[in-house]
Amino acid sequence: MDIRLTSAVFQVFAQDLQRSIDFYRLLGLPVPNPEMPHVAVELPGGNSLSLDTEETIAGMHPGWAPPSSPASRLSLALGVGSPSEVDALFEK
Repeated sequence: MDIRLTSAVFQVFAQDLQRSIDFYRLLGLPVPNPEMPHVAVELPGGNSLSLDTEETIAGMHPGWAPPSSPASRLSLALGVGSPSEVDALFEK
């Protein structure tokens, strides 16, 4: 059987859901207002971004604990037009 990846879900485990929502809105994503501690955003190309609180994930997966290192939560690269745009976004 030939399996082809057609989409992906990038899942973020957020300590502060609203701050995460604000960040992705700053990048131009149309993040809806959450009705519960979970938010999903459709991305171009059929992929999606899912934001969940750590408490939500722990409730769905007994025994789950947040990663001990902030660097192991998620790695996601986003392209912008120039290095100065990166600097401007970082300052915000």
